[in-house]
Amino acid sequence: MKNILFPTDFSQTADNAFIYALHLAKSLGANLHVLHTYSIPIVSGLGVESSEVIQQVYENVELTSFEKFKEKATELRKIAEQEGVSDVKLSFVFQEGDLIMNILETISKEHIDLVVMGTSGASGFEKKFFGSNTVNTIKSIDIPILSVPHQAKFKGITKIGFTTIFKDSDKKPLSEVLKIAEQFNAKVRCLNVAKDMRDVTVELAVREWERDFGSDQLKFIIREEAEQPIEEHISEFIRDLNLSFLAIVKRNQTFFERIFNPSLSKKLSYKLDIPLLIIKEEK
Repeated sequence: MKNILFPTDFSQTADNAFIYALHLAKSLGANLHVLHTYSIPIVSGLGVESSEVIQQVYENVELTSFEKFKEKATELRKIAEQEGVSDVKLSFVFQEGDLIMNILETISKEHIDLVVMGTSGASGFEKKFFGSNTVNTIKSIDIPILSVPHQAKFKGITKIGFTTIFKDSDKKPLSEVLKIAEQFNAKVRCLNVAKDMRDVTVELAVREWERDFGSDQLKFIIREEAEQPIEEHISEFIRDLNLSFLAIVKRNQTFFERIFNPSLSKKLSYKLDIPLLIIKEEK
C-alpha cells in the first residue's frame, strides 16, 4: 500500500482518525492524501437579474471554505509533527461537489490503495458516507475501506481478525488481509459462526482453507451460532484475541449497516473500539 486516502470534515472524530492514518502510513511507508469536500448552496428566488449577486455568494462560500481548509491543513501538519511522523508525505485535496464522487475521482487520479476515515455514529459527514442511502453507492469503491472509531488508538498491527462464511468469494479478501499482515508480521485469525458445530462440511472447509493458504500466521476459530447472537460471538472474538482491527467482506450489508448505526451500543454488548476493514467481495 503506497497511497492512502483520508476524507475529512475536520471534526474531532476525523482528527483522531487522522492520527491513526498518519501512524499507519508511517508503518507502511505510504503517502497520505487528505481530501476535504465542500458544498456550494443552492441560491434561488433572486431572479435572473440577480445573477451577479448569486455569483458573489458562490465565490464568498468558496473563499471561506478554502480559508478554513488552509487553516486546518496547517493544524494537521502540526499534529504530524507532534506525533513524531512529520516525515509522512502529506498532500491536500480541496474539492467542491459530492463526497462519494470526489472520493472515487481521487482514488483513480492518485492510485489510492486504501481509504481511511473516522466514524462515531453521529456526524452528518458519516451519514453521508455510511448512511442507508449510500450503502449501495459504496459498492462502487473497489479498494478496502478502514473505518476508525473515535476511541481507537494506533498501537501497531499485531493481530487481525477476519470473518468468513467459507465462500470462495471470501478467499481473495482473505489473501488481501494476509498481505497486509505480512507487512506487519501480524497474525490473522478467521472467525466462522456455524449453525451446527457437528456439521462435517465446516471441518472440511477449514482443512481446505488451511491447505489453500498454507500460512503459519493463519488460524481458524469456529463458534456455534445457537449459543448466542452473532454480535456476541464477534464481541468475544475481538475482546479475547485483542485484535488490532477486524476485516469483513462488504457482502454482509446487514452487519455492515448495524456497525454504523448510532444505536449500536444499545444492541451489542460492546462498542466497536477497533478499526473495521471493509473489503469488496470477489464474485
